[in-house]
Amino acid sequence: LDEQTYAEWTAVRLKPGHYPDGVVVPEGDYRLKDGLYRFGGPGLVLRGNASLTSTNALIYLDAGSDLVIDGASATLGGIVENGTNTEFLADWIGVALVGEPGAGGQQLTIRPSSSLTTTDIVYLPEGTIEVAGGSLELGTLVCEVLSIDNEGIALIGDQNPHPHEHLLVR
Repeated sequence: LDEQTYAEWTAVRLKPGHYPDGVVVPEGDYRLKDGLYRFGGPGLVLRGNASLTSTNALIYLDAGSDLVIDGASATLGGIVENGTNTEFLADWIGVALVGEPGAGGQQLTIRPSSSLTTTDIVYLPEGTIEVAGGSLELGTLVCEVLSIDNEGIALIGDQNPHPHEHLLVR
């Protein structure tokens, strides 16, 4: 991936690529569209009144990188089709967030007054998901540890009234 940099503006459309130093967003509206976005440490951090929207995008967290939503909101739309900047992502259709395999330790943290919404898959098989007072709504979740506290809310699945199967494995 091409190495990318960004500037702190109030409305930014990030380019697909590798952000080796991560991205910390204190405010503003950020958009990810059509492609792979790889974040190095500290990862992707949204604070204050920041918002993040992704469409046809896959967020990849390197070892030692986290997704932290602190007072902000994120709406993630994973890979839905092969097109410009996504032709090599066919195996990841339906996935919005993935952690580096074998790296362990990636964390998705949703703090009070924060939210993350996606109908797609969050795939952090060795990671920790912490919902600490905020809300998490997603289609499918794969993680090692799920922690919900301080009146946090986690909705998993499509919320239709038909029977669901939930598999919790330790």
